[in-house]
Amino acid sequence: MVEDPRLYRLDANTPLPSSARNCVALMGNMDGVHLGHQALIEETRYRADGAGQLSAAIIFDPHPRRFFQPDAPAFELTPLAHKADLLLAQGIDRVFALTFNEHLSQLSPQQFVSQVLHQQLGLSGILVGEEFQFGKGRAGTAENLKNFSQAQGIDPHIIAVVSDGMGAEKYSSSTIRQAIAQGDMRKAWQQLGRYWSVRGTIVRGERLGHQLGFPTANMALGDYMAPAKAIYAVSLSVDAQLYGGVAYYGERPTVDGTGVMLEAHLFDFDGDLYGRSLEVFFHALLREDEKFTSLEDLKIQMEKDANAARQILRQDSLPV
Repeated sequence: MVEDPRLYRLDANTPLPSSARNCVALMGNMDGVHLGHQALIEETRYRADGAGQLSAAIIFDPHPRRFFQPDAPAFELTPLAHKADLLLAQGIDRVFALTFNEHLSQLSPQQFVSQVLHQQLGLSGILVGEEFQFGKGRAGTAENLKNFSQAQGIDPHIIAVVSDGMGAEKYSSSTIRQAIAQGDMRKAWQQLGRYWSVRGTIVRGERLGHQLGFPTANMALGDYMAPAKAIYAVSLSVDAQLYGGVAYYGERPTVDGTGVMLEAHLFDFDGDLYGRSLEVFFHALLREDEKFTSLEDLKIQMEKDANAARQILRQDSLPV
């Protein structure tokens, strides 16, 4: 897949073209680009328009948590390319992905503002959430950012945390991760404003699903966090065409499977998907993973799963 030219991957030595400078930028990890992030994006675009400048999002790659804990399990809702696409789809003009490495991690808050935001990016404005922390040891606060930015001629804005407006919990990437780990895709949907999805390239499997009458498209999750091991009602995008389907994430205990893979069956699809790009949208958990005494019992349950998924997808107004 060709990367969007509006995404700039930047390390300390990467100069920024003059056409991408003077932006009004929103800064943060923004994993998931959930509804809280979307409200901040709208504010950023409003202020950029008012200043007659382009809007931008500043994100970090790898995620700082990944940098400091490289051996920990994958946890991201949206790895870099997916996140950038979501930000651009929300109307952001530029995405600056700062390489988070030893050099960046050692910059003091004041050095970060001076060397990165002012000298490298040439920002005219900066927006952060009120809980934002930055710089070596996360020593810098949003208030520090405001003071240091003003000293560099950058117009700063601190934005209050956004909640769902009903007195409930705030929008949070951590909350969404917890919901997905538990298989609560409806809770994730409420926070994201869309169905959580994963992208990848289809690889060859053992073709057991084909033998059972349910051919599957198999995909490794890569840098995406792992959902609960279960069977899900899903929709799937292949070459901009949307299909309904059912997906399984687990270790295939009935056939003594090895390794964990996402296996998705597309309804009413006939063709070879190997090597093609796929996006899987999780609608709802159907049942938890379990071991069957025979392949025939598994096939009977798969038919029940498919019928249950079709019913859910109809309720979600998906073509099935």
